[in-house]
Amino acid sequence: MFRDLRLSEQINFALGISIVSLTASIIAVYYARSRAQATRGSFLLSAFNKSLGELGTKEARKYRRYIHQNFPEYISEHYSSKEGKEVTLWVKSGDSRPQPKSVRVKHLEEEDIEAFEEIAVRADRIGFMFYSLEPSKKLEKKYFSWLCVMFCEIWNKLAPHIILRRKERSGGGEEEPQPVYFTPYFERLVYDVYEYYKKLIGENVRIFCLNPECSVELD
Repeated sequence: MFRDLRLSEQINFALGISIVSLTASIIAVYYARSRAQATRGSFLLSAFNKSLGELGTKEARKYRRYIHQNFPEYISEHYSSKEGKEVTLWVKSGDSRPQPKSVRVKHLEEEDIEAFEEIAVRADRIGFMFYSLEPSKKLEKKYFSWLCVMFCEIWNKLAPHIILRRKERSGGGEEEPQPVYFTPYFERLVYDVYEYYKKLIGENVRIFCLNPECSVELD
């Protein structure tokens, strides 16, 4: 009888130890997961802050200001020029189907080229960082809402030069598809933020697309 009682006590004790160990393990896993999520969140914020610095530095602001002051309003319905190389883009306005628009692209002087390349490449780095990190939908919404105007307005100034740069690098003709290897993440970023741009500026606000589908596939 006493032997059975001692055996029962040992079993209960072992069971209690197992329960405590299991509970401790669950708490440890939860804590580790919480720490991992917090670490990822901190990493995301740090990465975003660093990437946004690409366009927020004093030098970058100088280039952006230069572009706004010296590059044509290609997207405007009133823009017209007989000088420069002609390229075809597509204008997206609201939910309507993008319409083709041919524009003559301003010849860039050395100072123009420097500003163009600096801002286009910096914006592309931001896009690369954003899509590589795969942030949550909540963060994506805040990010797009906050930066959509800056991205879209600078894009409309640079898009004709971007498509011309791709065309010249590929050696392709006007009707041949252009490979996407110059600032593709900048391009996708603009297409993705457009819905937020519409909400802030108006349904019929316009952006340039580099193809009729207003889309770009990234590896």
